[in-house]
Amino acid sequence: MRTLWVKGRGLMITMLVLFGICFFQATYWVVDQGAFARSEHAAMVDVLREQADWANDHLEEGQRDGWAQGHPHILLQGDGFLVDPARLSELQEKTDRRINRYRWEGAFFLLVLLAGSAVLVRTLRQHGSLLKRQSNFLASVGHELKSPLASIKLSAETMEMRELDAGAVQRLSQRMLSDVFRLQKFVGNLLDSARLDAGTREHDRVALSLEDLVSNVIREVGSRYPDVKMELQAEGKGSIKADEIGTRAVIQNLIDNACKSVKAAGNGAIKVSLSFDGSRVQLSVADGGLGFPVGEQERIFQRFYRVGSEMTRKTKGSGLGLYIARAAVEMDGGRLTAHSDGPGQGATFTAVWPLSSHEETSA
Repeated sequence: MRTLWVKGRGLMITMLVLFGICFFQATYWVVDQGAFARSEHAAMVDVLREQADWANDHLEEGQRDGWAQGHPHILLQGDGFLVDPARLSELQEKTDRRINRYRWEGAFFLLVLLAGSAVLVRTLRQHGSLLKRQSNFLASVGHELKSPLASIKLSAETMEMRELDAGAVQRLSQRMLSDVFRLQKFVGNLLDSARLDAGTREHDRVALSLEDLVSNVIREVGSRYPDVKMELQAEGKGSIKADEIGTRAVIQNLIDNACKSVKAAGNGAIKVSLSFDGSRVQLSVADGGLGFPVGEQERIFQRFYRVGSEMTRKTKGSGLGLYIARAAVEMDGGRLTAHSDGPGQGATFTAVWPLSSHEETSA
């Protein structure tokens, strides 16, 4: 990963050096062409003045009228010749237009160069970010598959090699089921992500009681995190029209992530709030866990993105849960947002769905 970062940084430095060279080359071209145009203008003015001086020195009185008619840029005034001021003004205007054209052409070239460089820099950064997310994803896949498989193998070997009492068998069976559930969820997230990208994810919208769904998920997730304190606060009643599987996955992801964060932080509690305001229902999951840096509230919903490095972070996951959760909420006409005051300050995730049109809320 560091090798890729060094290569990307070297490419960016090379590009900036080339941009600097092109900038100075274009600037030099504009200045040089401007100086050339001014020198040509000065040379032409000198030629015209030399012609006027020659006529003054060499032409006789009777020759001057005819010579002046053949040289319209020279005026005969009294007994002497001079360069026509209108002609000088015309030459000056042409020179100024020429210099301005060079400036505009140079500015346009530099603007295109700058825009191209900006696009290239942005593309390189996005490519680097994608490589980092993919690297983290591969590392997380290793963790997500290796840990539960090793646990299942150990439990199975223990049950095969030893004579165990009923209590021990039950504990090992529960551990194996928990690991299988973890693997099932991980594979399900991968499949959901692929279906979302391909646009083939099934979506069957039905009327759902969100309060019942949240209560069931809290009990289910709470059984896997007995040491984490969770509180549900519901105000009002109502139903939404949404895909049941997708909505359950949203709630499960938010609450499961909150439990992981609180457990990794070593303390804290989770508050799940459900409120209805007549046109929409809002689910808020607030935890006192790890939190995330300010400014990351949009990036955490990107596919494969996880805060920090896969080798050093404290929570497990693939970086797909929040990506799938936001997509599921948006497919039902809602939105999912996140907020944190910074690392160690906890986080709040808020999902909002429109209420079913035939439902009325009640306090």
